[in-house]
Amino acid sequence: MGAAALGVGVLATTGLDVICKKQILCSVSNDKGWASQVHLSWQQDPARSLTVTWRTAKTGSAYAEVRPAGDKQWTRVQARSSAMPRNGVLPRRGAIHRATFSGLQPQTDYEYRVSHDAATKATTSEVFRTRTAPPPGPQTFSFLFFSDTGTIGRPDGLTEGTRKVRDFMIASDAAFLLGGGDYAYGDADARAADPAIVADEWFRQWQPLLSRVPLMAQYGNHESFLRESLSDWLPRFSHPRGYRDGRAYSFDVGNAHFAAMYAPGDGYVPPPDLLDWLDKDLGAARRRGARWLIVYQHDSIYGHGLSHPANPRVRAALMPIFDRHGVELHLSAQDQNYERTYPLRTATPEAAIGSRHPDTYRASEGTVYAKVSPAGKMSERTRDFSLLQGSQPPQVAVRSDRGHHFARVTVHGDDRIEVSVFELLRGDAEPTVLDHFVIHGSTVDPSPAPGPQVGTSRHASLAP
Repeated sequence: MGAAALGVGVLATTGLDVICKKQILCSVSNDKGWASQVHLSWQQDPARSLTVTWRTAKTGSAYAEVRPAGDKQWTRVQARSSAMPRNGVLPRRGAIHRATFSGLQPQTDYEYRVSHDAATKATTSEVFRTRTAPPPGPQTFSFLFFSDTGTIGRPDGLTEGTRKVRDFMIASDAAFLLGGGDYAYGDADARAADPAIVADEWFRQWQPLLSRVPLMAQYGNHESFLRESLSDWLPRFSHPRGYRDGRAYSFDVGNAHFAAMYAPGDGYVPPPDLLDWLDKDLGAARRRGARWLIVYQHDSIYGHGLSHPANPRVRAALMPIFDRHGVELHLSAQDQNYERTYPLRTATPEAAIGSRHPDTYRASEGTVYAKVSPAGKMSERTRDFSLLQGSQPPQVAVRSDRGHHFARVTVHGDDRIEVSVFELLRGDAEPTVLDHFVIHGSTVDPSPAPGPQVGTSRHASLAP
């Protein structure tokens, strides 16, 4: 079935999916077979490998090429190809290709390109540039956490912040991205008859960032339920196998261990085998000498918004595991607002507050829980941000339901984790720093670390 059968005209865009007029997303495979939806991640060692994933119209042979930035000689890697996930509108979905570059040097700039289908005039894509992660040990690096984005241009206006957030993130020097889920919101986008079409468009819109910076994604309720399913999304990403083919997984960068926990919300409580996986994974990381444990997921541990308040059963299942292994930082999403706790421990039925300092903590004082949402997409339930209910709970240090949010986290070796959370208010051209806090690794009383002041421009913290 082609575009004519859908009764709409199309606009061809070289190297990208075809986008229908009048903001109707068709995601028709380009007959010329150009590569699209190019994005990076890690299936192996982040310091010495990169995995690139992309789409073309056909399922035939595909490859990718890599070289150190500035070199003339390319190294070719054959791709593994599979059919794109189902689409209820168009039977021709094309193929997903993935290729892993291994044996790379840590913290080094590389250039790469991917193949188009054989019938194209050009055999390979434009050249993309990226950088490998730092090696194991006490390194300094930064990453961004974001979630709840939606696609740019929705006619209902609920994604009015998405383009600005994406463009701010493109300007960052982050080494990688953590995704907290709810990316495309395909079930509620009136421009498409099938959620898979909107997922194609999300990858197309975010290619300028994801082709340069690896994304390690976790899944939310919109990737798991709501006319979408993990079978639509798991094939699109290239992650370590972890738990049940990658719905939960982990990786290491520098001296930090990251666990992507599957907790998508909508009443889902992690089953015993998933909790056992997380418990063993965090314990093994500590035994290997990981200084920092960072867990991220979609469903919040502490959340008091009108749209998606936290599920106490999820909190009861996970917090003892975090407490047992001394997780320093937990990042979550789903509810379209921001809430950040003091460091908490579960030594009592009600979480014990390890410190009431506004922004400076010791790792031994407990886990800091930060719910950072949304990064462009407002709530469909309220057609606004998720309004916070009741007075501020004693465990919560900072909260806001006024804007879009994303976080920049910098790991400073063994010394400290520094977190800046940005807020983009409706109608503003750029975000400001809403919250800034530091978790020190030493057991001595830390001195407050200098950081950006609330209300300062993004340029002070996102620039190198």
